[in-house]
Amino acid sequence: MIKDQEVILSRLTSGVQPGAILLMHEGRDDGAGGRLAPQVLAKLLAWLRQHGYRCVLP
Repeated sequence: MIKDQEVILSRLTSGVQPGAILLMHEGRDDGAGGRLAPQVLAKLLAWLRQHGYRCVLP
């Protein structure tokens, strides 16, 4: 099971293009009692902003 946040972020961002839908599950444990998804989500949102993307809710 992958727990490296940078690896997960790389997987998420590798296929990003306009109109992309990203799905994340919050079940994965970070090994220190926390959850990976919120930690990676913060990095993902920063990456998206830096690359000119914006997030919208349906």
